[in-house]
Amino acid sequence: MPSSEPKISVIVPTFNRADALRKCLESLLNQTLDAGLFEIVVVDNNSSDDTELVANDYMTRSDQRIHCIFEPRQGLHFARHTGAKEATSDILAYTDDDAICDPGWLEELLNVFEDEEVGCAGGKILIQWDEEPPSWIFPYEGVLGHLDYGSKKRALRDTENINGGNLCIRGRVLWGVGGFNPDQVGEVLIGDGEAGLCKKIHQRGIKMLWVPDALVWHRQNVRKNATLFNMKRRFRNDGVCSGYALYKQVKKRTPLLVDVPRSVFYCVCYKIVALWNRRVAVARSIGLELGSAFYAGKARYEFNLLVNKDLRELVTKENWLE
Repeated sequence: MPSSEPKISVIVPTFNRADALRKCLESLLNQTLDAGLFEIVVVDNNSSDDTELVANDYMTRSDQRIHCIFEPRQGLHFARHTGAKEATSDILAYTDDDAICDPGWLEELLNVFEDEEVGCAGGKILIQWDEEPPSWIFPYEGVLGHLDYGSKKRALRDTENINGGNLCIRGRVLWGVGGFNPDQVGEVLIGDGEAGLCKKIHQRGIKMLWVPDALVWHRQNVRKNATLFNMKRRFRNDGVCSGYALYKQVKKRTPLLVDVPRSVFYCVCYKIVALWNRRVAVARSIGLELGSAFYAGKARYEFNLLVNKDLRELVTKENWLE
């Protein structure tokens, strides 16, 4: 076990992905950064599979500093915040349990934090399919985590966000902006997660850096993820995040009275045109189906905001760090 204090803490939230977690941990143990300079914090978010056994196995047989903690509250933001509280370094590197981190990932991230003005940084995420996917999926890999702002290291513009599967942030910045926004609480998606976090960082004028060589691969299963059914679910979730951001900004029900029927209108229009194009332009039809799904998710969520006071109170809640 390394004796020096780590300079960077890797936080891996995980839920019922024991096999994927094993591959993720293997990639973290294969980093070029000296083992004494980082620690790994695995946050078991109430898993019911062999996640605990896998984490304990690596804790006992590896010389690397590894912690495994249990977070019973279901929700990625809960797991991310619990991991941050457990971390012993002020620099926190987040990745996903189904990610594979390039050997130089941590070294690239840690180097940029030598600049004290950098409060947050992130790098490229490429999709790693288990087999060749259908060609129609490639334009939509962004909703699966793909992120690429190019090969030049630079400060990100206020319209550019970092994906939570490859995000590094100073702990004091995370606490100072109020942490990650909520995403899924139980069975209900209520917020915009790391997109909301990045927005808060931009609003405060904190430097956010793009580090293209800090590379992560996001593993995806073709039969599960490269399906229209799965992509429509993800686009509906994007619609929820859009509705959340709107209400979070205005905190009033009145704009929803206009936005709900508008979202329903767009949902129906996209669906009709998608059906019209299905026989003659399959690729275009798929895009329209996904657009319809986006507005369906947005309309349903905004309607729930109109009628559900408890949901409105959740959306306007500011402190998710407790």
